[in-house]
Amino acid sequence: GWDFATPRGTQAVVPQPDGAVIVVAARGDSTIVWRIRPPDTRLLDSAFLPRSSRAVGTQLGDRVYFIGERSLYALRTRDLEPAPALPLDGAVADLVTTPSGDRVYVALEGKGDVRVIDRYREEVVGTIALPGVVRALRMDALGRYLLVRPARGDSAWIVALGTGRVLGSVRSAWRDDLPFILPDGAIAMARGDDVVLADAETLAERRTIAGGAKDFWHFVLWNGFRKRTAPDEPVVFAT
Repeated sequence: GWDFATPRGTQAVVPQPDGAVIVVAARGDSTIVWRIRPPDTRLLDSAFLPRSSRAVGTQLGDRVYFIGERSLYALRTRDLEPAPALPLDGAVADLVTTPSGDRVYVALEGKGDVRVIDRYREEVVGTIALPGVVRALRMDALGRYLLVRPARGDSAWIVALGTGRVLGSVRSAWRDDLPFILPDGAIAMARGDDVVLADAETLAERRTIAGGAKDFWHFVLWNGFRKRTAPDEPVVFAT
């Protein structure tokens, strides 16, 4: 096992693809960030930022974004090198990144749009107008679509990221697992006890899975069986 005493006020622990762990904690009016590599308890790097409310890592693990009061901060995870602070004209309601991390999508509280940030230029490069106030965002695992939760109602707006166009609205409860975009381009939605699959582009319903919403959904890409390497053998259980 491995034990590490995190500081008082720990807000988040962000695992990294290389095995390191980013620990985020509040300290007075600041946010302290540590980088460690289990099972070692020695601190590899540390950094201080202005007080932030939430930390969001990228899928590649190259950056962690921190939501400040009216600003966005970012640290390079390899050495905790900070990027220039990005001021915003409001408090952040939610933030997601593309799988590659080249774009950051930010929803501000009380606003009916999403700001598009270029991580290389460190600035807002576009805005996606939406039908109403945004409450939460969810990124397609392949970076094709953005799901947007409105401030009211059990529905979601679908945005095609290639064009920045709002494709429409679908009826679905917003849960930790659903709605979700499948690898084949379908959207899985929770309606009552059922899960409904629809085409994300046309919104045409494909299939209803009766009782499916009673389960927790998690999607993976399966690339087939692989040949076992010697001397690996299948598990054998006693009869």
